Amino acid sequence: MLGIVGAGGIGFELIAALRLIDYAQVSAILLCILACVVVMDALGSALRRRLK
Repeated sequence: MLGIVGAGGIGFELIAALRLIDYAQVSAILLCILACVVVMDALGSALRRRLK
């Protein structure tokens, strides 16, 4: 997930919003990143349990 965030895409949008001091957009982007990380972690955990 961090590679996706840091390698352009949403990471670029986050930096642009920070430079414009648009904290509402920064908050929305950070919530999206957090949601993606939580979902990917849950999927990975479920997959590990299933493969065990």
